[in-house]
Amino acid sequence: MLYRLKPPSFFPIQDFKLIKSKSVELDNQAKVHVVNAGRQSVLNIQIYFKAGRWHENIKGTSFLTAKMIPEGSLLHSSRQISQKFDELGAFLEISSGYDLVGVEVFCLNHHLEKLLPLINELITTATFPENEFKGLKERFIQQLSINLQKNNYLASAKLKETIFGETHPYGYPTNTEMVERIQLSDVKSYFDEKMNGCPFEIFLSGQVDEVHLKQINKELGKIPVIKPLGTPKLPEESEVDEFNYYEEKPDAVQTSIRLGKRIISKKHPDALKFEVMNEILGGYFGSRLMKNIREEKGLTYGIHSNMVFLHNASYFVIGTDVKKDKKDIALEEINKEIKILCDQSVSEEELNLVKNYLSGSHIKLINTPFSIAELNKTLYYSKLSGDYYDNYIKNINEVTAQDIMEMANKYLKSDLYEILVG
Repeated sequence: MLYRLKPPSFFPIQDFKLIKSKSVELDNQAKVHVVNAGRQSVLNIQIYFKAGRWHENIKGTSFLTAKMIPEGSLLHSSRQISQKFDELGAFLEISSGYDLVGVEVFCLNHHLEKLLPLINELITTATFPENEFKGLKERFIQQLSINLQKNNYLASAKLKETIFGETHPYGYPTNTEMVERIQLSDVKSYFDEKMNGCPFEIFLSGQVDEVHLKQINKELGKIPVIKPLGTPKLPEESEVDEFNYYEEKPDAVQTSIRLGKRIISKKHPDALKFEVMNEILGGYFGSRLMKNIREEKGLTYGIHSNMVFLHNASYFVIGTDVKKDKKDIALEEINKEIKILCDQSVSEEELNLVKNYLSGSHIKLINTPFSIAELNKTLYYSKLSGDYYDNYIKNINEVTAQDIMEMANKYLKSDLYEILVG
Protein backbone atom coordinates (compact mmCIF):
# COMPACT_ATOMS: atom_id res chain seq x y z
CA MET A 1 0.00 0.00 0.00
CA LEU A 2 0.98 3.61 -0.55
CA TYR A 3 2.20 5.11 2.73
CA ARG A 4 0.96 8.70 2.50
CA LEU A 5 2.72 10.01 5.61
CA LYS A 6 6.08 9.61 3.92
CA PRO A 7 6.80 11.91 0.97
CA PRO A 8 8.17 10.27 -2.17
CA SER A 9 11.89 10.34 -2.74
CA PHE A 10 13.28 12.98 -5.03
CA PHE A 11 16.54 13.19 -6.89
CA PRO A 12 18.53 16.10 -8.25
CA ILE A 13 17.89 16.72 -11.94
CA GLN A 14 20.73 15.32 -14.02
CA ASP A 15 21.99 16.30 -17.43
CA PHE A 16 20.73 14.33 -20.39
CA LYS A 17 22.09 13.73 -23.84
CA LEU A 18 20.05 15.70 -26.33
CA ILE A 19 19.02 13.70 -29.38
CA LYS A 20 21.14 15.28 -32.08
CA SER A 21 19.88 16.04 -35.53
CA LYS A 22 21.51 14.19 -38.40
CA SER A 23 22.15 16.15 -41.56
CA VAL A 24 21.74 14.84 -45.09
CA GLU A 25 21.96 16.59 -48.44
CA LEU A 26 19.36 16.60 -51.17
CA ASP A 27 20.33 16.35 -54.82
CA ASN A 28 20.40 20.16 -55.05
CA GLN A 29 22.73 20.28 -51.99
CA ALA A 30 20.04 21.66 -49.68
CA LYS A 31 20.66 20.41 -46.14
CA VAL A 32 18.02 18.49 -44.20
CA HIS A 33 18.52 18.38 -40.44
CA VAL A 34 16.60 15.34 -39.18
CA VAL A 35 15.37 14.56 -35.65
CA ASN A 36 13.86 11.09 -35.65
CA ALA A 37 11.93 10.81 -32.38
CA GLY A 38 8.46 10.43 -30.91
CA ARG A 39 5.76 7.76 -30.91
CA GLN A 40 3.07 9.53 -32.92
CA SER A 41 2.82 9.26 -36.70
CA VAL A 42 3.32 12.98 -37.26
CA LEU A 43 5.93 15.12 -38.95
CA ASN A 44 7.01 18.71 -38.82
CA ILE A 45 8.87 20.13 -41.79
CA GLN A 46 10.38 23.61 -41.67
CA ILE A 47 12.01 25.20 -44.72
CA TYR A 48 14.13 28.29 -44.08
CA PHE A 49 15.40 30.96 -46.43
CA LYS A 50 17.77 33.71 -45.37
CA ALA A 51 15.18 36.28 -46.31
CA GLY A 52 13.88 38.11 -43.24
CA ARG A 53 14.12 41.77 -42.30
CA TRP A 54 17.92 41.59 -42.35
CA HIS A 55 17.85 40.97 -46.11
CA GLU A 56 15.35 43.65 -47.16
CA ASN A 57 16.06 46.39 -49.66
CA ILE A 58 12.66 47.98 -49.05
CA LYS A 59 11.41 48.03 -45.47
CA GLY A 60 8.40 45.85 -44.78
CA THR A 61 8.60 43.68 -47.89
CA SER A 62 9.66 40.46 -46.14
CA PHE A 63 6.49 40.31 -44.03
CA LEU A 64 4.14 40.96 -46.95
CA THR A 65 6.03 38.50 -49.16
CA ALA A 66 5.69 35.70 -46.61
CA LYS A 67 1.98 36.36 -46.16
CA MET A 68 1.37 36.47 -49.92
CA ILE A 69 3.05 33.15 -50.78
CA PRO A 70 0.04 30.94 -49.88
CA GLU A 71 -2.35 33.29 -51.71
CA GLY A 72 -1.90 31.48 -55.01
CA SER A 73 0.51 29.32 -57.02
CA LEU A 74 0.80 28.50 -60.69
CA LEU A 75 -1.63 25.59 -60.36
CA HIS A 76 -3.81 26.48 -57.38
CA SER A 77 -5.73 29.45 -55.99
CA SER A 78 -5.52 30.45 -52.33
CA ARG A 79 -8.87 28.73 -51.68
CA GLN A 80 -7.67 25.50 -53.30
CA ILE A 81 -4.42 25.59 -51.33
CA SER A 82 -6.27 26.00 -48.03
CA GLN A 83 -8.74 23.29 -49.01
CA LYS A 84 -6.01 20.78 -49.82
CA PHE A 85 -4.24 21.32 -46.51
CA ASP A 86 -7.55 21.05 -44.64
CA GLU A 87 -8.51 17.84 -46.45
CA LEU A 88 -5.23 16.24 -45.34
CA GLY A 89 -5.49 17.54 -41.78
CA ALA A 90 -2.27 19.50 -42.24
CA PHE A 91 -1.24 22.89 -40.88
CA LEU A 92 0.64 25.47 -42.94
CA GLU A 93 2.29 28.66 -41.74
CA ILE A 94 4.62 30.95 -43.65
CA SER A 95 6.25 33.62 -41.53
CA SER A 96 8.95 36.25 -41.79
CA GLY A 97 11.27 37.04 -38.91
CA TYR A 98 14.27 39.26 -38.42
CA ASP A 99 16.70 36.82 -40.08
CA LEU A 100 14.70 34.14 -41.89
CA VAL A 101 11.52 33.40 -43.80
CA GLY A 102 10.13 30.03 -42.78
CA VAL A 103 7.63 27.66 -44.37
CA GLU A 104 6.30 25.26 -41.73
CA VAL A 105 3.98 22.28 -42.14
CA PHE A 106 2.61 19.82 -39.57
CA CYS A 107 1.12 16.65 -41.04
CA LEU A 108 0.55 12.93 -40.60
CA ASN A 109 3.44 10.85 -41.91
CA HIS A 110 1.45 9.17 -44.66
CA HIS A 111 0.26 12.51 -46.07
CA LEU A 112 3.75 13.97 -46.59
CA GLU A 113 4.05 12.65 -50.13
CA LYS A 114 0.78 14.33 -51.13
CA LEU A 115 1.76 17.65 -49.54
CA LEU A 116 5.29 17.98 -50.92
CA PRO A 117 4.26 18.92 -54.51
CA LEU A 118 2.11 21.71 -53.09
CA ILE A 119 4.96 22.94 -50.88
CA ASN A 120 7.18 22.92 -53.96
CA GLU A 121 4.61 25.01 -55.81
CA LEU A 122 4.41 27.58 -53.05
CA ILE A 123 8.15 28.23 -52.83
CA THR A 124 8.81 28.20 -56.57
CA THR A 125 5.68 29.36 -58.41
CA ALA A 126 3.86 31.73 -56.05
CA THR A 127 1.84 34.07 -58.29
CA PHE A 128 1.05 36.98 -55.95
CA PRO A 129 -2.43 37.81 -57.31
CA GLU A 130 -3.15 41.52 -57.21
CA ASN A 131 -6.61 41.29 -55.64
CA GLU A 132 -5.23 39.16 -52.77
CA PHE A 133 -2.36 41.61 -52.26
CA LYS A 134 -4.74 44.52 -52.02
CA GLY A 135 -6.84 42.77 -49.37
CA LEU A 136 -3.82 41.60 -47.40
CA LYS A 137 -2.30 45.06 -47.42
CA GLU A 138 -5.56 46.64 -46.23
CA ARG A 139 -5.86 44.12 -43.38
CA PHE A 140 -2.24 44.65 -42.39
CA ILE A 141 -2.66 48.43 -42.31
CA GLN A 142 -5.87 48.08 -40.30
CA GLN A 143 -4.20 45.80 -37.72
CA LEU A 144 -1.14 48.05 -37.62
CA SER A 145 -3.35 51.09 -37.01
CA ILE A 146 -4.89 49.28 -34.04
CA ASN A 147 -1.46 48.29 -32.69
CA LEU A 148 -0.17 51.83 -33.00
CA GLN A 149 -2.81 52.87 -30.47
CA LYS A 150 -1.49 50.39 -27.89
CA ASN A 151 1.04 51.67 -25.39
CA ASN A 152 2.78 48.31 -25.00
CA TYR A 153 3.27 47.96 -28.77
CA LEU A 154 4.65 51.49 -29.07
CA ALA A 155 6.97 51.07 -26.07
CA SER A 156 8.42 47.81 -27.38
CA ALA A 157 8.91 49.26 -30.86
CA LYS A 158 10.52 52.41 -29.46
CA LEU A 159 12.94 50.37 -27.35
CA LYS A 160 14.16 48.40 -30.38
CA GLU A 161 14.43 51.61 -32.39
CA THR A 162 16.43 53.21 -29.57
CA ILE A 163 18.76 50.24 -29.17
CA PHE A 164 19.49 49.60 -32.85
CA GLY A 165 18.56 52.79 -34.68
CA GLU A 166 15.62 53.72 -36.89
CA THR A 167 17.24 52.43 -40.11
CA HIS A 168 18.48 49.12 -38.70
CA PRO A 169 16.48 45.98 -39.71
CA TYR A 170 16.12 45.05 -36.04
CA GLY A 171 15.17 48.58 -35.06
CA TYR A 172 13.06 50.29 -37.69
CA PRO A 173 9.46 50.89 -36.61
CA THR A 174 6.70 49.75 -38.95
CA ASN A 175 4.16 52.45 -39.77
CA THR A 176 1.18 52.71 -42.08
CA GLU A 177 2.94 55.09 -44.51
CA MET A 178 5.73 52.55 -44.98
CA VAL A 179 3.26 49.75 -45.76
CA GLU A 180 1.19 51.91 -48.10
CA ARG A 181 4.30 52.64 -50.20
CA ILE A 182 5.01 48.93 -50.82
CA GLN A 183 3.86 47.86 -54.27
CA LEU A 184 3.09 44.38 -55.55
CA SER A 185 6.17 44.62 -57.76
CA ASP A 186 8.32 45.12 -54.63
CA VAL A 187 6.98 41.91 -53.11
CA LYS A 188 7.50 39.95 -56.33
CA SER A 189 11.05 41.25 -56.61
CA TYR A 190 11.80 40.30 -53.02
CA PHE A 191 10.52 36.76 -53.63
CA ASP A 192 12.54 36.41 -56.85
CA GLU A 193 15.74 37.84 -55.35
CA LYS A 194 15.71 36.32 -51.85
CA MET A 195 13.74 33.06 -52.12
CA ASN A 196 13.01 31.62 -55.56
CA GLY A 197 16.10 29.74 -56.68
CA CYS A 198 17.99 30.69 -53.53
CA PRO A 199 19.60 28.23 -51.06
CA PHE A 200 17.35 26.88 -48.32
CA GLU A 201 17.62 24.51 -45.38
CA ILE A 202 15.12 22.04 -43.96
CA PHE A 203 14.48 20.91 -40.37
CA LEU A 204 12.50 17.67 -40.27
CA SER A 205 11.27 16.10 -37.02
CA GLY A 206 8.91 13.37 -35.84
CA GLN A 207 8.70 9.75 -36.93
CA VAL A 208 11.04 10.07 -39.88
CA ASP A 209 12.25 7.17 -42.01
CA GLU A 210 14.18 6.73 -45.26
CA VAL A 211 10.97 6.75 -47.27
CA HIS A 212 10.19 10.30 -46.11
CA LEU A 213 13.69 11.48 -46.97
CA LYS A 214 13.39 9.96 -50.45
CA GLN A 215 10.04 11.69 -50.91
CA ILE A 216 11.54 15.03 -49.87
CA ASN A 217 14.53 14.56 -52.14
CA LYS A 218 12.28 13.61 -55.06
CA GLU A 219 10.19 16.75 -54.68
CA LEU A 220 12.29 19.44 -52.99
CA GLY A 221 15.68 18.10 -54.07
CA LYS A 222 14.81 18.82 -57.70
CA ILE A 223 14.29 22.55 -57.07
CA PRO A 224 17.10 24.34 -58.89
CA VAL A 225 19.28 26.34 -56.52
CA ILE A 226 20.82 28.69 -59.05
CA LYS A 227 21.61 31.77 -57.00
CA PRO A 228 24.51 32.05 -54.56
CA LEU A 229 23.71 32.95 -50.97
CA GLY A 230 24.14 36.69 -50.99
CA THR A 231 25.77 38.68 -48.22
CA PRO A 232 23.56 41.61 -47.26
CA LYS A 233 25.05 45.01 -46.72
CA LEU A 234 25.69 45.48 -43.04
CA PRO A 235 23.36 48.11 -41.60
CA GLU A 236 24.65 51.22 -39.91
CA GLU A 237 24.81 51.06 -36.15
CA SER A 238 23.19 54.10 -34.56
CA GLU A 239 22.15 53.74 -30.95
CA VAL A 240 20.36 56.76 -29.52
CA ASP A 241 22.30 58.82 -26.99
CA GLU A 242 19.21 59.82 -24.99
CA PHE A 243 18.62 57.13 -22.35
CA ASN A 244 15.24 58.34 -21.06
CA TYR A 245 12.18 58.68 -23.31
CA TYR A 246 8.62 59.45 -22.25
CA GLU A 247 5.72 59.77 -24.66
CA GLU A 248 2.85 61.04 -22.58
CA LYS A 249 -0.75 60.37 -23.57
CA PRO A 250 -3.15 62.63 -21.66
CA ASP A 251 -6.06 60.17 -21.86
CA ALA A 252 -4.03 57.09 -21.01
CA VAL A 253 -4.90 55.10 -17.89
CA GLN A 254 -1.75 52.98 -17.99
CA THR A 255 1.88 53.55 -18.86
CA SER A 256 3.95 50.90 -20.60
CA ILE A 257 7.51 50.69 -19.29
CA ARG A 258 10.40 49.13 -21.18
CA LEU A 259 14.03 49.06 -20.09
CA GLY A 260 16.72 47.44 -22.18
CA LYS A 261 20.07 47.40 -23.92
CA ARG A 262 22.19 45.31 -26.24
CA ILE A 263 23.75 42.25 -24.69
CA ILE A 264 26.10 39.40 -25.51
CA SER A 265 25.34 36.56 -27.93
CA LYS A 266 24.17 33.15 -26.78
CA LYS A 267 27.61 31.65 -27.41
CA HIS A 268 29.42 34.20 -25.20
CA PRO A 269 31.10 32.67 -22.10
CA ASP A 270 28.94 34.90 -19.85
CA ALA A 271 25.62 33.96 -21.48
CA LEU A 272 24.65 31.15 -19.10
CA LYS A 273 25.53 33.22 -16.02
CA PHE A 274 23.50 36.09 -17.46
CA GLU A 275 20.58 33.70 -17.97
CA VAL A 276 20.58 32.71 -14.29
CA MET A 277 20.87 36.36 -13.23
CA ASN A 278 17.98 37.30 -15.51
CA GLU A 279 15.81 34.53 -14.05
CA ILE A 280 16.41 35.85 -10.53
CA LEU A 281 15.61 39.40 -11.57
CA GLY A 282 12.50 38.91 -13.71
CA GLY A 283 12.58 35.71 -15.70
CA TYR A 284 9.88 33.67 -13.95
CA PHE A 285 6.76 34.13 -11.82
CA GLY A 286 8.69 33.98 -8.54
CA SER A 287 11.29 36.53 -9.61
CA ARG A 288 12.30 39.57 -7.57
CA LEU A 289 10.53 41.99 -9.89
CA MET A 290 7.28 40.01 -9.64
CA LYS A 291 7.50 39.77 -5.85
CA ASN A 292 8.23 43.47 -5.43
CA ILE A 293 6.13 45.21 -8.08
CA ARG A 294 3.19 42.79 -8.37
CA GLU A 295 2.88 41.07 -4.99
CA GLU A 296 4.15 43.68 -2.53
CA LYS A 297 3.34 46.98 -4.28
CA GLY A 298 0.36 45.82 -6.36
CA LEU A 299 1.46 48.04 -9.25
CA THR A 300 0.99 45.54 -12.10
CA TYR A 301 -0.46 42.21 -13.14
CA GLY A 302 2.91 41.11 -14.48
CA ILE A 303 6.49 42.17 -15.06
CA HIS A 304 9.18 40.17 -16.80
CA SER A 305 12.73 40.43 -18.03
CA ASN A 306 14.11 38.35 -20.85
CA MET A 307 16.88 38.01 -23.38
CA VAL A 308 16.24 38.08 -27.12
CA PHE A 309 18.90 36.33 -29.23
CA LEU A 310 18.91 37.14 -32.95
CA HIS A 311 21.40 36.03 -35.59
CA ASN A 312 23.34 39.28 -35.71
CA ALA A 313 22.67 40.91 -32.33
CA SER A 314 20.97 40.32 -28.99
CA TYR A 315 19.17 42.50 -26.48
CA PHE A 316 17.81 42.46 -22.95
CA VAL A 317 14.41 43.88 -22.01
CA ILE A 318 12.34 44.46 -18.88
CA GLY A 319 8.66 45.11 -19.56
CA THR A 320 5.54 45.94 -17.61
CA ASP A 321 2.36 48.05 -17.66
CA VAL A 322 1.32 50.08 -14.62
CA LYS A 323 -1.22 52.74 -13.70
CA LYS A 324 -0.07 56.05 -15.08
CA ASP A 325 0.23 57.76 -11.71
CA LYS A 326 2.40 54.87 -10.43
CA LYS A 327 4.93 54.86 -13.25
CA ASP A 328 7.64 56.71 -11.31
CA ILE A 329 7.31 54.37 -8.34
CA ALA A 330 7.49 51.31 -10.62
CA LEU A 331 10.56 52.64 -12.40
CA GLU A 332 12.22 53.42 -9.09
CA GLU A 333 11.52 49.90 -7.78
CA ILE A 334 12.87 48.28 -10.95
CA ASN A 335 16.12 50.21 -10.64
CA LYS A 336 16.23 49.40 -6.93
CA GLU A 337 16.07 45.66 -7.64
CA ILE A 338 18.87 45.97 -10.20
CA LYS A 339 20.99 47.85 -7.66
CA ILE A 340 20.39 45.17 -5.04
CA LEU A 341 21.60 42.54 -7.49
CA CYS A 342 24.71 44.63 -8.08
CA ASP A 343 25.46 45.26 -4.40
CA GLN A 344 24.21 42.26 -2.45
CA SER A 345 25.02 38.58 -2.83
CA VAL A 346 22.03 36.38 -3.64
CA SER A 347 21.28 33.75 -0.99
CA GLU A 348 22.08 30.11 -1.66
CA GLU A 349 18.42 29.26 -1.07
CA GLU A 350 17.19 31.62 -3.79
CA LEU A 351 20.00 30.67 -6.16
CA ASN A 352 19.26 26.96 -5.79
CA LEU A 353 15.54 27.58 -6.29
CA VAL A 354 16.22 29.36 -9.58
CA LYS A 355 18.70 26.70 -10.70
CA ASN A 356 16.11 24.00 -10.05
CA TYR A 357 13.48 25.99 -11.90
CA LEU A 358 15.75 26.43 -14.93
CA SER A 359 16.73 22.76 -14.88
CA GLY A 360 13.11 21.64 -14.67
CA SER A 361 12.06 24.02 -17.43
CA HIS A 362 14.88 22.70 -19.57
CA ILE A 363 13.78 19.09 -19.07
CA LYS A 364 10.25 20.03 -20.18
CA LEU A 365 11.69 21.13 -23.52
CA ILE A 366 12.31 17.52 -24.56
CA ASN A 367 8.66 16.41 -24.33
CA THR A 368 8.17 16.20 -28.09
CA PRO A 369 10.33 15.60 -31.15
CA PHE A 370 9.37 19.09 -32.32
CA SER A 371 10.80 20.77 -29.22
CA ILE A 372 13.95 18.64 -29.54
CA ALA A 373 14.24 19.91 -33.11
CA GLU A 374 13.90 23.49 -31.83
CA LEU A 375 16.85 22.95 -29.48
CA ASN A 376 18.88 21.55 -32.37
CA LYS A 377 17.88 24.57 -34.45
CA THR A 378 19.15 26.85 -31.67
CA LEU A 379 22.45 24.93 -31.62
CA TYR A 380 22.77 25.36 -35.37
CA TYR A 381 21.85 29.01 -35.83
CA SER A 382 23.52 30.22 -32.62
CA LYS A 383 26.68 28.28 -33.56
CA LEU A 384 26.82 26.59 -30.17
CA SER A 385 28.95 23.53 -29.46
CA GLY A 386 27.25 20.19 -29.96
CA ASP A 387 27.41 19.37 -26.24
CA TYR A 388 25.90 22.70 -25.12
CA TYR A 389 22.61 21.15 -23.98
CA ASP A 390 24.28 17.92 -22.82
CA ASN A 391 26.08 19.94 -20.15
CA TYR A 392 23.42 22.61 -19.62
CA ILE A 393 22.23 21.56 -16.15
CA LYS A 394 25.76 20.95 -14.90
CA ASN A 395 26.86 24.38 -16.10
CA ILE A 396 23.78 26.03 -14.58
CA ASN A 397 24.57 24.42 -11.22
CA GLU A 398 28.13 25.76 -11.36
CA VAL A 399 26.95 29.39 -11.42
CA THR A 400 27.76 31.07 -8.10
CA ALA A 401 26.34 33.99 -6.15
CA GLN A 402 29.52 35.89 -7.01
CA ASP A 403 28.85 35.26 -10.72
CA ILE A 404 25.37 36.76 -10.35
CA MET A 405 26.73 39.93 -8.78
CA GLU A 406 29.43 40.21 -11.45
CA MET A 407 26.89 39.83 -14.27
CA ALA A 408 24.62 42.50 -12.77
CA ASN A 409 27.50 44.95 -12.38
CA LYS A 410 28.97 44.15 -15.78
CA TYR A 411 25.80 44.36 -17.84
CA LEU A 412 22.97 46.08 -15.94
CA LYS A 413 24.57 48.66 -13.67
CA SER A 414 24.42 51.38 -16.32
CA ASP A 415 23.40 52.21 -19.90
CA LEU A 416 19.86 50.82 -19.70
CA TYR A 417 17.46 52.70 -21.95
CA GLU A 418 14.21 53.68 -20.24
CA ILE A 419 11.14 53.94 -22.49
CA LEU A 420 7.74 55.01 -21.15
CA VAL A 421 4.59 55.39 -23.25
CA GLY A 422 1.19 56.37 -21.85
